Amino acid sequence: MSARRACGILNSAQAQYGMSGAQGRAALRQVVAGLASTGVSGQIRQAALGELAHPPVNNVSQYNADWVNDCLGVTGSPSPAANLLTCSTVVDPGVNLTAQHVIADLETMLLVDGIKNIEPGGTPSVDDTGILDTAALDLANYSGTQLANDASQFVSDEQNYNPSSPVDDTYASAVQADIRTLLKDCPRAAAEGIRQAG
Repeated sequence: MSARRACGILNSAQAQYGMSGAQGRAALRQVVAGLASTGVSGQIRQAALGELAHPPVNNVSQYNADWVNDCLGVTGSPSPAANLLTCSTVVDPGVNLTAQHVIADLETMLLVDGIKNIEPGGTPSVDDTGILDTAALDLANYSGTQLANDASQFVSDEQNYNPSSPVDDTYASAVQADIRTLLKDCPRAAAEGIRQAG
C-alpha cells in the first residue's frame, strides 16, 4: 500500500471516529495498528499516533482538512508535480495506479451507493469518503490537458464538498457531475468501474 492511499484511509478513519474522547482515539489506534498488516511503514503509523496524542481543541474542520497533508508531509511523498495528465498517467507510483483506475474507482463508488449518498441531503459513507479523498489527492496538481482541467474542477468541488465532514451538500451534485465528466474523458474507466461494481 502506498503512503498516499494509507493517508486516505487514516483520513477516513479520523472522519468516522473523530479525535475527541478516549473512545474515538482508541478506535483510531485500532485503525492505525491494523495498517501494519498492509505494509504501511512504521513512520506513518508513528505520525498518526502522534496526532492522536494531540486532539484539536478549536477549528476541527481545519484539522480535518490538514490531516492528509500532514500525513503526506511526514512520509515525504508529495503530490505529483504539475505535468500532463492522461488516462494512462501513473498518479501513484507506489501501486502503479493510473488516472483511469482512479476514475474507475469513482464510478464503482457511484454504482455501489454513491448516487444516493452523494446528493443534497445525503451522507457519504466511510468508503465513499475514502475513495473521494484519495481520488482528490491522486488527481491534484496536473495541467495541460482537458482531463487535467476536469480533474482540477473535481478536486476543487470535492474539497468544498468535504466528505470528511462537516459535509457541504450544496456541492454534492457538482461532485457527481465532475465524476461523470471524468468518465467521458476516460471512457475505458466507465467499463472498468462497472466490472468492479459487479
